Amino acid sequence: EPLDALSKVDCVLFDKTGTLTQGNVAVAASQLLSETPAHEVWRMVGEAESSSMHPVAQAIVRYCVEQSGVQTFFTPEGMFSIPGRGVQCKSQCNGVPVHVQVGSVAYIRQIFTVPPEVDTLVVQHQEQGMTIVLAGMQPAEGSAQEPELLALFACSDTVKDEAAEVVRYLRHHLKIDVHMVTGDNRKAASAIAAKLDIPAMNVHSEVLPQDKAAHVTQARKCGKRVAFVGDGINDSPALAQ
Repeated sequence: EPLDALSKVDCVLFDKTGTLTQGNVAVAASQLLSETPAHEVWRMVGEAESSSMHPVAQAIVRYCVEQSGVQTFFTPEGMFSIPGRGVQCKSQCNGVPVHVQVGSVAYIRQIFTVPPEVDTLVVQHQEQGMTIVLAGMQPAEGSAQEPELLALFACSDTVKDEAAEVVRYLRHHLKIDVHMVTGDNRKAASAIAAKLDIPAMNVHSEVLPQDKAAHVTQARKCGKRVAFVGDGINDSPALAQ
């Protein structure tokens, strides 16, 4: 029965990271955005990301380990994850209690003021197909510490060797409609899609994990027989469809 259903599929929705790309994410560039000592920034960010298994978070942890010289990070208190957006936790900066937030540009922009020069850096890296992560810290209650952005991380990934061939075969040989559904930013998603010959109109970016299933449902409402392909990280609701 599953094979019979698969033979009738006329629309395939692909996740990006770890599905169309290798998932071997690395920090290609970083920029410190505050006067906080670098070793404190790497420690706070590394601790905040240490509990996440997402490839981007793990790449940032590895980078912070390399930069700080610390072999491992302690799991901080007050850890809270917002799927598809970022994490926050309690920490200390030079002995002062703070709250640290690490996540997507959209998530950080809800909390901090992102100055124009940082926006320029973000766009430059996104146009190269990179995933951007920002980190910032806020004062704990009663602290005189000012809220501030800490760092920018530009993370790169590599398209799988066979991905372009698979997409071409699906689109041009089997005449199947191919879409990309990703939590990544529009510019980065579009850059990867262009390498894979996925039409720009079929790129769905900045989609939260819980909303990926809605794209499956919507395609079915349009009369499509849909298959979703993902690596299981943040894709469970869509895969369950």
